[in-house]
Amino acid sequence: MVDYIDIGVFGESKKSNFLVKALFYKRLNIDKKDDTFVFRTQ
Repeated sequence: MVDYIDIGVFGESKKSNFLVKALFYKRLNIDKKDDTFVFRTQ
């Protein structure tokens, strides 16, 4: 099994239904049945 997931963090928008530029974006490759991910914020 090989698949990708997209992780994104967006800032607050002045309009409630629009996204602003991504503050963080990463595409992760899932190649194992049981992958574990840890995300840390600064």
